[in-house]
Amino acid sequence: MNAMVKVGDLSWYAPNTLNIAAFLGQSNVASLNPDGSDAIISTSATSPTRAMMVPGGPHVFGETGLDMVPLYESVCAGQRETPCSGFANNLIAKVQAAFGFQPYVATILAAKSSQRITQLNRGSEQYSLFLAGLRDAVAHARKHGLVPQYIGSFWGQGEAETSKCQTLGHVRKLKRLARDIAEDVKAITGQTEDPTFFTTQIATGGSRDLWDATWMPDAPGLALYETDGDDLIRLAGPMYQFQISSDGRHLACGGQYLHGAQFAEAAFGEIAKGGWHPIKCVNGWRRSSTVIRLEFAVPDDGDLALITNEAVADTIDSFKGFQACKASGAALTITSVAVPASPDPVNIAARFVDIALSTAYNGSVRVAYAHRRDGANSGNGPVVGMRGLLATVDKYPTLACGEQRQWCPAFIREIPGS
Repeated sequence: MNAMVKVGDLSWYAPNTLNIAAFLGQSNVASLNPDGSDAIISTSATSPTRAMMVPGGPHVFGETGLDMVPLYESVCAGQRETPCSGFANNLIAKVQAAFGFQPYVATILAAKSSQRITQLNRGSEQYSLFLAGLRDAVAHARKHGLVPQYIGSFWGQGEAETSKCQTLGHVRKLKRLARDIAEDVKAITGQTEDPTFFTTQIATGGSRDLWDATWMPDAPGLALYETDGDDLIRLAGPMYQFQISSDGRHLACGGQYLHGAQFAEAAFGEIAKGGWHPIKCVNGWRRSSTVIRLEFAVPDDGDLALITNEAVADTIDSFKGFQACKASGAALTITSVAVPASPDPVNIAARFVDIALSTAYNGSVRVAYAHRRDGANSGNGPVVGMRGLLATVDKYPTLACGEQRQWCPAFIREIPGS
């Protein structure tokens, strides 16, 4: 029985360990992409002796009983670049840079478009395919003298939930799924510790303003934000900053590669750095009757900035991604959003955001971030979708797509009246 690593334990990087990761959820993990001319990035194996997939993969179509093969990407039934290569190859590079050698990483992809969470849980077709791929990976490890170690599930889902989906119900379903996966994984691999369940915040709102009478929060997106850090679940980050395909809903090949790289950052942070969290609003208060201050936790205790000249376009119907309203639902006009300079840059990160209102108001305020598309547009992504401009100052490297920032997930914060 091999013991799963605990947070901060680096034993999983041992050269004789096969680190297994599964990608689960809907079409933005399954890599549905209608753009036939969108060039696949990882057409050949970047790490041919270290990054692996099931034969015929990255998608799993059933248990093969065969050895894993080098990981690369290809067109498969309308599906193009997956997050697998972006994840595995960048994780391998991070481990090599930090510890001086390359680990073995095996990826499994068992995702399907247009599925609610209840159609992807234990007993479903995709869940069974996930377990089939896991058995193949474990058999490969044992055949070749490696220790199988399931390091995490990587989940992206929520678009198929109905408008009546509620946040608390989705939270419960996520937690149940994470526990079911942990139980089944331990039975197959022999590990004793529960694996982490990493998530991506797929969609977060709509085309209505926060103060509109018919506005409603996106329950799956908020559930992913609320469950971050709860039991086994860790939110890797949002999706809005990634390149989108022509249908306005699914990631382009470059977006999928970076989706995987963002998952690699979260996995490395969780295990090698003592724990992972995304940019997270942790507090909010009034500095005056016209200024609201929000406090954030930032990955690696870094600094925040409002990024106005990169991939994410400035917003039209929100102020750099922010909206505010009274508890009554009446709109509050935002005149500025700023990250104030740290009073002590050596010891205090630039982790605050000040929101200035056009008129004094001392009652309760609701603040939303990345919950509004531009106009009546129904698309997602960095140009017209539900998004904001709040991100880390520091960037992380990727092998194929340059340096990237961590972007703030969508959230809602209630500020009490004074």
